[in-house]
This record gives sequence, C-alpha cells and structure tokens, in this order.
Amino acid sequence: MFSNYSDGLSSLIYQITHFLKTRAYCFQISASDVPDAINAFSCIENGKELRTVYAMKDPKWKFYSQGEIQAFEDTELYLQKMIKRRLDKDILVSYCVKLGIDIRDDCFWKSVQSILTERLSW
Repeated sequence: MFSNYSDGLSSLIYQITHFLKTRAYCFQISASDVPDAINAFSCIENGKELRTVYAMKDPKWKFYSQGEIQAFEDTELYLQKMIKRRLDKDILVSYCVKLGIDIRDDCFWKSVQSILTERLSW
C-alpha cells in the first residue's frame, strides 16, 4: 500500500491484514530535500507489526528499526554514516523489486496487487 497521507493510513492497513489474514508491506517515499522527509517501510501481518524501518528528518535526520529483519533487506546500508542514505528512495524501490513489486512500471499501479490512496486538495 502506498499513500500520500502523513500517517500512511496505517490503521487501515492493520485492519485489512487482520480481517484478510494476510501480510502487507507499506512504503513511504519522499525526496530527501523536503522539510519533513521520511523514507520508511513496515511489514504488517494479521494486524500485527512485524517490522518497521525509517529514516526521517525531524528536524535532524533520525534512523529507526524494530522487528524481525526481512529477507529482502540489505542491513549493511543501515550502517552508513549519513543517516539519510541509510534508507532512501532508491533503497526502497529496490526492496519493492525484490518483493516482486515493480513500482517503476506503470502497469503495477493499475493492477490488483496495489492499493494507492491519494489525498487530493479541493
């Protein structure tokens, strides 16, 4: 699930995975030069958080990881000196590709494999 809401609609993801008894990967991707930048992913299964990793600017860069490391992760990246490089857009896109989710392909966004929620201003 990809969302441009500030909270990523995480409560919805917990409910969906709980009721469908499934696993979901949630991604938040932003440019590093925006004021409230955050690059993150979570793994949620059956309504429970298995893993969360993020690098965010608040106002300085902070890195956080918790939970069981997933097979697609490259944990060596998390040791980089510059925090904003530990988890950036390119890393998250590569994680998606490793999961078989090629978000670079326009066809993905039209498939049943994705949920895209977008807040539009009126």
